[in-house]
Parts: sequence; C-alpha cells; structure tokens
Amino acid sequence: MQKKWWGIAGFTISFINLVGLLYVSTQQCPTDSFLSQNKQCLVQGFGSIHWQPMTFGFLFLFGFLAGLTIPVALYLNQRFAQPYWFEQDNTRLARQALWVGVLGLLMAYLQLMRALNWATLLVLISVFVLIETFILTRD
Repeated sequence: MQKKWWGIAGFTISFINLVGLLYVSTQQCPTDSFLSQNKQCLVQGFGSIHWQPMTFGFLFLFGFLAGLTIPVALYLNQRFAQPYWFEQDNTRLARQALWVGVLGLLMAYLQLMRALNWATLLVLISVFVLIETFILTRD
C-alpha cells in the first residue's frame, strides 16, 4: 500500500470510530447499575454474551486513536526517518498506531479505575517509547 493510502485509511478509520464513539457515549445506557435495573439496555452479542456499551466505547476509542495516529506517524516518519524507511519496514505505521491505541486504552481504563497519576503515565509512555526504540534499532 502506498503512503498516501495509509493517510487516507487512517483518517477514514478514525472518522468511523469517532462516529461510533459519539453514538455509544450519547445513545447507550452508561453504567452497570443502570443495566441491572433496565434489561432492555443490554446489547445482545454473540450467543449469551452481553456486550456492554463501555466495551464498545473502549473499542471505538482504540480505533479512533489508532486511526488518528497513522497520518501523524506518516508525517513524522517522512520528516525524520531515513529516506527508505517505508520499503525497509512497511508495518511501522500500523505498529506505531497500535502502540498509541493501546496506550490510550490503558490510560482510559486506569482513569476509569481512578488509578492514573503522573508517575503511572510517565512509566507507561516510557515503556512504549523504549519498546519502539528497541524495534527501530534492531536493524
């Protein structure tokens, strides 16, 4: 896939997930206590699994952050990486987008559990940057 298609695909993925995130956050029942009182708010999933709106919210948040990261990573890699970076490592954009998506998901979950603070945030970011640095310098 060419570089410009990566950017277009990233914006498309982020827009679709933003629409889904807005739908879940404005149209679905928010909490477990409300779900236990109103059985009509349960979203029937695969078989007997009840997918809660929070699960869909996390999935849409992951897709939004990952899709939005692709054009930003494309620009930064074009600007600062070696000239032949795309031919050498064609999964770099997807990998960096997944890192940002997972980091955003972890931060949202930790904030929901009221366990996110500056130290935890810095450690998480440092770990992800260190892993990506090791992957980039292995060549």
